[in-house]
Amino acid sequence: MIVFAVIIAVLILIMNLSVHVETKIQNKKFSIVIRLGKVRILKAPILKKTKKENKSTAKEKNKNDTVKPDKKLTVDDITFYFSSFRDILKDLQKLMRYSRKKIICNKLLLELTFGKEDAAQVGMMYGFIWAGIGNMLPLLQSMMIIKEHSITVVPLYNQECFSIVYEGNFRMKIHHIVVIGLKAFSYFIKHLKRFSKYNKKQKSNQNNKK
Repeated sequence: MIVFAVIIAVLILIMNLSVHVETKIQNKKFSIVIRLGKVRILKAPILKKTKKENKSTAKEKNKNDTVKPDKKLTVDDITFYFSSFRDILKDLQKLMRYSRKKIICNKLLLELTFGKEDAAQVGMMYGFIWAGIGNMLPLLQSMMIIKEHSITVVPLYNQECFSIVYEGNFRMKIHHIVVIGLKAFSYFIKHLKRFSKYNKKQKSNQNNKK
């Protein structure tokens, strides 16, 4: 009963999902905040490591390298991984084809702020950013229904900074969510069985050689 209630709650959450992503780079420091609705699921300021930490991690890596031997990929491994990657891409394409135009974005907001000390570089970046947005927006509109969107690009001069604020409100019918979830789960089980079968085969071959 509890599992059923959790599944229903997750489906209701996915039916009308609000996403907020905020990234910022300033003074060589990077931070990111991700929210789903009103719930903050990630807040990660990433700072540079000190010299002592770098030295200690380098020593640990050297120790690990001396203890653990390197594993070499065989021709069979490369062939298997390549075919598996190709099959995974095919399954992802199937999911994308099914979910096309079934996702409804009620509101899409993108605010991009950047700055450089050189005014000429700011002008070039401003043109490149709008060119990239002009190419990406039709691609998104071919994958989902976007009812309302607002895109703002703010260039700043005489300072080094870069920040992106993204907000989106997505909606999907419950039966589409169930079908996509079942398809994704079946693809995951299929590839998991394939990898486990290959690993067992490789281990048995190594044991036979010994």
